[in-house]
Amino acid sequence: EDARELQERAECEKAEKEAEEQEEQCEAEKKKPKINNFNSETPMADIIIPRPSQYAIQKIKNMKYVELWYFSPDGCHDSVAITSRSTSDSNDTFGFAKVDGIIALKTIASFKASQKALQDHDLSWHQFDLAKTSFLIHIKKSGWPVARDKSNDNTTQYITKEIRNNIACKI
Repeated sequence: EDARELQERAECEKAEKEAEEQEEQCEAEKKKPKINNFNSETPMADIIIPRPSQYAIQKIKNMKYVELWYFSPDGCHDSVAITSRSTSDSNDTFGFAKVDGIIALKTIASFKASQKALQDHDLSWHQFDLAKTSFLIHIKKSGWPVARDKSNDNTTQYITKEIRNNIACKI
């Protein structure tokens, strides 16, 4: 009987140990980062869309006017230069803002306009064209409502029509 009890205890301890090990393995699996599913057939983009300053992105999110210069390569490059020159990380510096009657903290970078910004009418045609494309991409990412009818994208057509009209007026 003693031998049987010893054998049963040993089996119980072994089973408990295995259960603990399995539980530890499950915990370790939970902590591992998980990769989302993806479609391997989806083509990779061959361009990098320049990122405008936080100031410009914040203006777009709030649906406020912002100069197209911020979306031009010069504006995006200026944004990167300012961030890299900064002695403190601008994403860690906060200021107060009133949002819907509530005081909230916002990054300082979202308040500050660039001193190098050009008005839309001062942009060269090339700058304007590049900035327009980047602007359209960013307003779409920000969730701006897009009016749709028979055409593919009224926003692009509207901007193109305005550009043509302004060129025709200047000639």
